Amino acid sequence: MAEGFEDKDSQGVWTATSVDTPSSSAQAASTEVLTQLEFYDTVELAAREAVTEAGAAAVRRRVPISHPAAVAEELDQVAELVRLYDGGGSLVVERVEDLDPILTRIGIEGSVLEPLELLNVARGMESIDRLVRSVKCERERVPLLAARLPSSVPAGPARAILEAIHDDGTVRDGASGELRRTRERFRERRAALIRMLQHRAREISPQSDDAVTFRNGRYVLAVRSDLRTRCGGIIHGQSATGQTLYVEPEDAVEAGNELAELEALEKREVMKVLRKLTDGLRERLDEIAAGWRFHVAADSLLARARFAIAHGGVKPELDETGALRIAGAHHPLLAGRTGTVVPFDLELLPDERVLVVSGPNAGGKTVLLKAIGQLAALTQAGFIPPAAAGTRLPVFRHIFCDIGDHQSIAASLSTFSARLERIKSITNGADDRSLVLLDEVGSGTDPREGAALAAAVLGSLARCGARTVATTHLNELKHLATSNSSVQNASLEFDERTLTPTYRLIKGVPGRSYGLCMAQRIGLKREIVEEAEASLPEAEKSFDQLLQGLEAQRVQLERELSELESERSRLEVESRGLAERRRELVNMQRELAERHAELERNGRKEARRFLLEARKRVEEALGVARAAVDEATARQARRLVEEGIREEARAMERLRELGRLKGWKVGGAGTVPGKDTAGGGPAVKREVRLPEIVAATEVNLRGMRVDDARRRLTEALDAAVVQDLPMLRIIHGKGTGALKALVREILDADQRVASHRQAPVTEGGAGVTIAELAG
Repeated sequence: MAEGFEDKDSQGVWTATSVDTPSSSAQAASTEVLTQLEFYDTVELAAREAVTEAGAAAVRRRVPISHPAAVAEELDQVAELVRLYDGGGSLVVERVEDLDPILTRIGIEGSVLEPLELLNVARGMESIDRLVRSVKCERERVPLLAARLPSSVPAGPARAILEAIHDDGTVRDGASGELRRTRERFRERRAALIRMLQHRAREISPQSDDAVTFRNGRYVLAVRSDLRTRCGGIIHGQSATGQTLYVEPEDAVEAGNELAELEALEKREVMKVLRKLTDGLRERLDEIAAGWRFHVAADSLLARARFAIAHGGVKPELDETGALRIAGAHHPLLAGRTGTVVPFDLELLPDERVLVVSGPNAGGKTVLLKAIGQLAALTQAGFIPPAAAGTRLPVFRHIFCDIGDHQSIAASLSTFSARLERIKSITNGADDRSLVLLDEVGSGTDPREGAALAAAVLGSLARCGARTVATTHLNELKHLATSNSSVQNASLEFDERTLTPTYRLIKGVPGRSYGLCMAQRIGLKREIVEEAEASLPEAEKSFDQLLQGLEAQRVQLERELSELESERSRLEVESRGLAERRRELVNMQRELAERHAELERNGRKEARRFLLEARKRVEEALGVARAAVDEATARQARRLVEEGIREEARAMERLRELGRLKGWKVGGAGTVPGKDTAGGGPAVKREVRLPEIVAATEVNLRGMRVDDARRRLTEALDAAVVQDLPMLRIIHGKGTGALKALVREILDADQRVASHRQAPVTEGGAGVTIAELAG
C-alpha cells in the first residue's frame, strides 16, 4: 500500500497524507502498546535509512495493520529490494526538498509559488525522472516496484522553470520579452541617475565621489550637515551622529520616480512569469503528484530494505493456521546497547496457546516479550524484522501487552490497580487472532492471590484462543502446563556457576528463580540464607530440587548432543574426504583406461608398420635374387634376403611381445639361414620359410572341434587386426549351436572386437556371425 497523496478534498486542495495510514479499525495495536514495545524507537532506525525527509516521514507513519493481503504485499516489495541490493543492484533516489506543502499550495487555484519553491519542484521532478529511469533499467529484478511506476513524468514544466529562474532564485532576464526590456530600461535610467548624482556631489564637495547611496528605496547623496545649504532637495534621513544628511536633490526626484515606476513594472512582469510557471505546474498537478508519490514510496521501501539488511532480517512467512515460529530473532535496539545479542528461537504449535516463561530477575524475560511484540508489529507494519529464515507469523488482529509500571498518581491508581485495568481491557478485547504479552503476571499483590488471579487470566486467554506469552516468578503458574495442554512452560537459561543470564530460551522446562543462590553468592550472611531456605515450604523445596535436577539433566543432554553433533560433523568431513578421494580414483582410472586404449592403438599401428617395412625388404631382396646372373650377384641377393628375413623376424618378435602384453596370439614362424659352421665354407643351400600372416575377411569353422575352432578363430582375428581389416565373417553353421556359442564367447571377451551380429538371411543367417573390428 503506497505512501503519497490522497485525492483532492472538498476544496480541491491536495493534502499530504499517507494512503496506507490505517483507520482505527484496521490498526492492530494502540499507540500505548507500541510505545511499551519500543516500536517507534525501532521504526526511527529504519527512518534514518531514508534519503529524503518525506521518505523518512513515510517510514515513521507506518503502523501495524491487520489485513493479511496488504501485509504480504508490503513484505514482498521490501524483500524484492533486499534481493536487488544483495545482487549488487541499486536505484537512484536523490535527496530533494519535501514537495508535500508546495504541491498543496499549487492545488489552491490562483496561488503563485515563490522562485525557490518553483526550483524545488523542478529539481524534484528531475529526481523523479532519474528514479523512474533507474527502475525501468532494473525492471526484471524489481517487477513489483516497476508495476507502481507513474504513467508519465512531465518534463516540460521543469525545463521551463530551470530556463526562467537562476539557481539563487532570481528570475532570469530572458524569462519574458517585456521583463528583459523593462530591466534594460531600468539599468539605463539607474546608471544615468547615478552619474548625475555623482556630478552633483562633486559640485557640492570635490571630495564627495562616494557620496551616492540608497535610502528608503531612493538614490540620494550623503551630505555633511554643514554643507546642507549647497544642496536643496528632499531629506530622507540622517546618520546616527547627525553629522551626515541623506538628501535627494530636486533635479533627481523625477528620475527617481521613473526608476520606481520601472521597478514596479519589473515586479509585475516577474509575477507574471511566476504565475505562468505555477499555472503550468497546476495543469500537470496530477502527474507531478503521482511522480512524487512514487518517489516517496520508493524511498520508504528502500529505507526498510536497508534496515532489513543491517539487522540480518529475512522475510517471514505469514501463517494462516495460527502457528507461530520465530527463528534466530533478536530485539533490534539491543545491538546498539549491548554490542552482543543472543538470538532466540520460539515455536507455538496451533494447539499451544499460552507460553509461561519463568526464570530469575535480569534474565531477559522482559526483553523477550518486547522482542516478540516487535517482531509481530514490525511485520504487520511492512518491515522485515530481525529474524532468520524459517520464521512464520500469524497476522494478528490485535496486539495487547502489559509491560512495565502503569502507576497513575493522577487517577489515584496503584501499580496493581493500573495493571488490573490493563488486564481487564485485554481480556475484554482478546480473541483467537490476538497476541497478548504479559510481564510478571500476578505480581504486585499477595503471591497466592496473585497466582490464582494470574492462572485464571491465562486460562481465559487460552480458552478464547489468544496467543499469549507471560513471564512470572510464581511457582503456581509453572504447574499450569501439567493440567492444561494448551499451556506450555519455557525458561530463559541461567548459568548457575556465574549467576549470569545466557538469554537462551528453552521451551518445555520452567525456570528457577535463583534468589537464594544469588543471596549466597553476593555474600549475605550464611545464617540468613539458611534460615530463609529452612522456612520454605517442603513442596517448594521439592519443586526447586526437581527443577534443579531437570536443569542438570538438560545441560548434560545438551553436552552429549553437542559431542554427538561434533562427531557427526567430523564423520561428515571424513565422508566428504573419502568421496572426494573416490572421485579422484575414478578419474585416475578413467585416465589410465584412456591411456591404455591410446597405447593399444599406437601399438597396433607400430606393429603393422614394422611388418610392412620388413615385408618390403624381403620382397626387394627376392626381386634381386630372381634377377641374379652370377655368383657375386647371388651372394648379394642372398645377403639382402637374410637381412630382410631377420628384420621381419625382429618385427614379428615385437608383435609377439606386444601381443603377450595385450593378450593377442600371433601365428607364423621362420628360420633364418646362416653359414655352414662346420665347413667354414660358403653357406649351404637351405629352404627358407618366410613368416606368413594371412588375413582374410572370412574364416570357416564348420566341421572343426571346439579346440581347433578356438585356435583357428583366434589366428584369424590376430591376422585381421594386424592387417587392419574392418570386419571378419565367421562361418560356423547352425548344427548344435556349440560353435556359434564358442564364437560369441570369444568375440565378447576380445577387446579388439567392437561389436558382432548375426548375418542377414541372404548372407548365411544364423550360420554366420559378422564381427566388427575396432579401428
